[in-house]
Amino acid sequence: MTEKMLEEISITAKDLAVDKKWKWLQDQDLSFIDDKQDFYQLIEYLSTLKNLNDVECKAIIHKIRPTYYEAFVLKLHDLTCEPMPKRSPWFIGDKVKVYTYFVQILFSIDASNKYDILTKIVEKCFKKIPLVGPTSRKLGDEILRIFYNSGTIEGLGTLLKLKSRNKYPVFLEELDRVIPWAVQKSKLNPNDVEDYFISDYGLVNGTLEREFGEYKSKLKVNDYDDIEVIWVKSENTLKSEPSAVKGNFGNDLKVWKSTVNDIKKEFSGQKLRFENFWKKKKSWNYNVWKKYFFDHQLLGFLTRKLIWQFENNGEAKNGYFLNGQFVDFQNNQVQNIENTTVTLWHPALSNVEEVQAWRNLMLSNEIKQPFKQAYREVYIVTGAEINTSTFSNRFNNHVIRHHKFVALAQQRLWRYSHSDLYSGGENPSITYPDFNIKCTFDLESDYDFATTGQIHFRDTENNVALKMEDIPSLIFSETMRDADLFVGVCSIGAEEQWENQRFREYWTGYSNSNLSETAQTRKSVIQAIISKLKIKDKCEVTDKYLKVTGKKRIYKIHFGSGNILMEPNDEYLCIIPDPKVAIKDKLFFPFDGDATLSIIISKALLLADDDKITDTVILNQINRK
Repeated sequence: MTEKMLEEISITAKDLAVDKKWKWLQDQDLSFIDDKQDFYQLIEYLSTLKNLNDVECKAIIHKIRPTYYEAFVLKLHDLTCEPMPKRSPWFIGDKVKVYTYFVQILFSIDASNKYDILTKIVEKCFKKIPLVGPTSRKLGDEILRIFYNSGTIEGLGTLLKLKSRNKYPVFLEELDRVIPWAVQKSKLNPNDVEDYFISDYGLVNGTLEREFGEYKSKLKVNDYDDIEVIWVKSENTLKSEPSAVKGNFGNDLKVWKSTVNDIKKEFSGQKLRFENFWKKKKSWNYNVWKKYFFDHQLLGFLTRKLIWQFENNGEAKNGYFLNGQFVDFQNNQVQNIENTTVTLWHPALSNVEEVQAWRNLMLSNEIKQPFKQAYREVYIVTGAEINTSTFSNRFNNHVIRHHKFVALAQQRLWRYSHSDLYSGGENPSITYPDFNIKCTFDLESDYDFATTGQIHFRDTENNVALKMEDIPSLIFSETMRDADLFVGVCSIGAEEQWENQRFREYWTGYSNSNLSETAQTRKSVIQAIISKLKIKDKCEVTDKYLKVTGKKRIYKIHFGSGNILMEPNDEYLCIIPDPKVAIKDKLFFPFDGDATLSIIISKALLLADDDKITDTVILNQINRK
């Protein structure tokens, strides 16, 4: 590279110290190094394409105090997260160039939280800006490069964690591209890494504490979805975070808050990962499972809310940890499981009586599972599918939101990208390597909408189409459940309003359609919940609807779409749920992840007392006869 070219891209230490262009940096707290001029010089070296391992760079890096530098980078990250309608200046021009040097320096020093901090930054970089795209591909790609080039279990583990807890399709596509490189570089098995590289964040019996002088902050994990943080002074609980802590321990406080947020996000990502165990032949020796799941200080909260199968020499026992011991579906103690192979139990592998017993156990003990397990839908091959042989029409001819489908499909491990969306590329597919099976879901699509078609299964080893009855029951059930989920979440029929004449007939018919397996499960749960509510005498569970008798009208809430029809003429009632308004009565739901379930209950509670409704938009519809 010529001297002139170097001048064009380089940043001088003198400019960083005095030029108004760099005032934002001059105003930062650079107490992580004794002489800030040294730091400016390090940036100049990096801008002239020097390597961090060069003698000049290493001499300065050794002067940096890691904990203080972590706080410096976290503070910059906080500044980049301030709400903006367009791309932040932090991710444009020289600013993002210097930001890239900052993250390179962070990775090169002995900073204990560097992977967690870089995770935050890369997730910000791949946060979607409407009509723009990722916030910063340049910085985001650089951090991913750092991870996969590290050749470490931490680097690969972080990439796998990012994939498990993020939904933005562009980000997932990039992770799919770089993870194989990280596997090749590290020579590690990703299946092992994703099980064994899960941080417990220093939790001990669900608690984590940090001292800030005379104050102490305590994080308490009550459950996977219930985390509280309290502040204490001299054993007295304070109402809020003390202002003195922010003033005197600003750097340490930033790191602490970052840890709290990471723990919350970790639970969310691990829920998805656990649910996808069924799509792989995931099993563990009991002692390994106990160490890395049951006794894990973070994963234990999820593990103890799920039913597990313990198998030895062909004999299987299913157990749930209740009141200090594993019990079976009849609440009898499960014993002698120490020398077993452990897998996540699935209702498709048990008879109807056992599945119902597990559901009753969850209800009677008010156990909320992190995702549907006891209440998981089971899909079996129908006579029609045996007749069609190599394809299924079960979820044919549904109109779905195309962009919403892309995000959900990738979250469920299906291969379908934005490039397919724009170019009319390959149909969505999912491959089960452990079973040598690939499934394809046909779509006819344009930019905004797609119409669903047939579902096919193929033997990837022999490259032949599979008959429906030859597919392993668990794989068939999980695949069909995904398809049901895609339709239930993405169908335009589930939308409260539809003014466009296009697809109008489909949208109208959806509110009177037969119930899918997901809707049938929802129906059974709603029936159990309604029986415990004060409005139970005003409600009736019918074939497709929850019928609610108000003082003004009778309402039918569809178990599939959640949409409402009013008797006597099945007139449509539009009530758009407000996500900020929670159900007043604290209700128990036996699993997470079904928004329509809570929407139906909230609508029933509202309509049962329709004489107390004050919203004029709703009242005008009800009073129009």
